[in-house]
Amino acid sequence: MIAIPRRRVSDYDARLKSLASLTVVVFVWASMLVVALGLVYRYGTRTLPQYDEVWALHDSGPGIHIDWLWKTWAEHRIPLAKLIWKGVLQWTNYDFRAGNFLTVLGLSATAGLMLWTAKKIRGRTILADAFFPLAILNVGQAQVFLWWWQVNHVLAPIFAMVLLSVVIVRSENLRLADVGWIGVALIVLVLCGPGGLPYVAVFATWLVLRIAPKWRSFSAQKRQQCVWGFMPTLIALALMAFYFMNYTPYFPVNDPPSNPPWPPPVGMRGSAIAGLQVLGVSLGIATKPHAELCGLAVFALGLATIAMLIRRALKYSDDQWRTLGLMLFLAAAAVLVFVIARSRAGMGLDYIYQGHYLVVVVPALCCMYLVWEIQGGVVGRLVQSGLVTAIAVLFPLNLVAAIQIGEEVRQRTAAFEHDVRIGIPASVLAERHFASDLVPRAEKLVVILKDYKAQSIGIFKEIRDDPSARIEKVDVAGAILDQVVWRDGIASFTAQSGPAGSLTWKLTHPRYVYAIRIYYAYRRATNLWPTLRTYWRNSATEEFNDAAAFFTTVAGPDQPTWALIDGKIHTDAKVRTIRKLTVWVDTTIDEFRLYPDPAPCEVRFSCIELLEPAS
Repeated sequence: MIAIPRRRVSDYDARLKSLASLTVVVFVWASMLVVALGLVYRYGTRTLPQYDEVWALHDSGPGIHIDWLWKTWAEHRIPLAKLIWKGVLQWTNYDFRAGNFLTVLGLSATAGLMLWTAKKIRGRTILADAFFPLAILNVGQAQVFLWWWQVNHVLAPIFAMVLLSVVIVRSENLRLADVGWIGVALIVLVLCGPGGLPYVAVFATWLVLRIAPKWRSFSAQKRQQCVWGFMPTLIALALMAFYFMNYTPYFPVNDPPSNPPWPPPVGMRGSAIAGLQVLGVSLGIATKPHAELCGLAVFALGLATIAMLIRRALKYSDDQWRTLGLMLFLAAAAVLVFVIARSRAGMGLDYIYQGHYLVVVVPALCCMYLVWEIQGGVVGRLVQSGLVTAIAVLFPLNLVAAIQIGEEVRQRTAAFEHDVRIGIPASVLAERHFASDLVPRAEKLVVILKDYKAQSIGIFKEIRDDPSARIEKVDVAGAILDQVVWRDGIASFTAQSGPAGSLTWKLTHPRYVYAIRIYYAYRRATNLWPTLRTYWRNSATEEFNDAAAFFTTVAGPDQPTWALIDGKIHTDAKVRTIRKLTVWVDTTIDEFRLYPDPAPCEVRFSCIELLEPAS
């Protein structure tokens, strides 16, 4: 007779339940991937380098050079990120969006690795495992998805989570081959920059503690094998020491570039608050209104996780190496949060909640989730369910915030591409799209844009050369006033003036004008962000209209804003200095008109110039 094994109905129910959970989790994973790729496809910019990228691309020069890869950027060495960033740009003919797809795919693969690790622990997938794709592909890090330079924040967390999986799965049965591969990962983490250094230190310590007790019992051959297996780790430690040799921060936006712009530390209390904010942003930028409270919740969970690991280490001697590895992993994450909080507290909540620190803390969240899986029981499931519920509930809010960030990127890109293709030259593009109160070096930016043009980089090769022009000054006091009081170069607009209050200058005859350059400063403004509107026309053929106009909005004199002052970034600066605005006209005009703001204000016009053909 052939024995036919009997299976209980409960076994089939468990398998169906596991299959259903796996289906749901895979669906969530795929959905998060589609949403993230959709954000990049819809809002990612092909043409416009953002913020640091403008300076980094110029600093790199043609091609890729080892000295540039190792050179500091701000306070960091990020050679691997630079290599990937510049390599992808060159490979794709400077398509800044292409790299964003790689960022999303890399994070998606990491989420898959975490799902596999969780399944390896318990033997099946549960609904709460949807936490991994929701957290790792959190749309609350839209800046990471939409700004290719942010690859420098992504690499270390990805490799850290690879090591986390190794600790979970291989700790108690570690082979020499595993030691070697961990060492290789540590070398890569050094090359990832500051986000990887704490993990290098703790994992090197873990390997030493793991091998040292058995060293005396090894044969000579075994010891030799251990030395060779441990060699990559020694190389990683040596490279980490070399990381700090000839270490000088480098900020190319400054003059000189070695002058660090970060504000000084704000003390222990300010750093503690910033630390909570960094922990809070790990759940997404939607938590900004309650940043400290959310950070406190993550901090409390971290403390509970550490306490549980200590208890487990004392109770289960057969699981001591995995437990120690997990404790060290959380310690490395804590060091990162501390360093970020200490060095960036002075930048304020807005800076921390740009979203680029979310991915730095996610490995710690994944570690805590897996620790509570190992612990098991009702409490473990409650913690896991709480994590996935919190991330899921915040998803719609994070998505709304991500779309808003994406729209801003798309609008900036469209405006830049439009200005390039209507023939606005580098001198005006630099001032209009790249210079700001925070990055005031317009003259240097002009040189950078011309260098991009010379190298035929992307859309920059289409930039029009600056035409030869002469400057003619306009009599500032000769304006025709409409509901404006003029005194000593200051135009005053009262509540009675309304949005129609304006100043109009008539030229002696129609002439071809390249640009109108205005030097002005708001002395008083009802609006925190006043808008100066400039119109021009040839009165014989047209009326003033928005087709021949340019609007610019700046921080008012009483509005705290980000500005670079004496080589230091101030997040609460009040800019009252003279601003320069170059309005590109490139046509024949005989009149131009200024509306300083729809609300009451006082504006000093110190100089107005017309840029006309030199001939």
